Amino acid sequence: MARAVELYSFIKNGQVSNLCRDAIVKALTAAEGLQVKITIKIVRAQRSNKQNAFYWGYVVNPILFVFREHGNNWDADKVHDFLRSEVGGLKEKMVLPSGELVDMLRSSTELTPGEFEDYLESIRAWSADILGIHIAFPNEDFQPIEQQYKDLLCRTEPK
Repeated sequence: MARAVELYSFIKNGQVSNLCRDAIVKALTAAEGLQVKITIKIVRAQRSNKQNAFYWGYVVNPILFVFREHGNNWDADKVHDFLRSEVGGLKEKMVLPSGELVDMLRSSTELTPGEFEDYLESIRAWSADILGIHIAFPNEDFQPIEQQYKDLLCRTEPK
């Protein structure tokens, strides 16, 4: 038997599909006498590769350029962490064994596509209000980032 079996099924009337049920029975039979871990997890939609590419190319990069323009030698990952922490509201409270509350950052990969769009909207509003820049929507006709920020791309030092 394989070390792990991962199956996907829709649940109808509290039952998995016949094909999935048969695969579960086969896996359990093969594991006779062994300890197994059984996990049931609801499958959530995740953002697409296209959404991800848009985020890094047309959301993070313009903000990165503005930060660099103001003397910050950050990379895209630092900007992403800043956005999650300070703009997007992806902080969670965690209670340590001592009882102390600490802030933990949620991963943006945990967001559903709808939650991710809410996250992007908070970044758009913040960028317009604080940085004075427009973060495009995916369906907008916009210039490639290199054209919008070509003067920043060519600079080796802040103004």
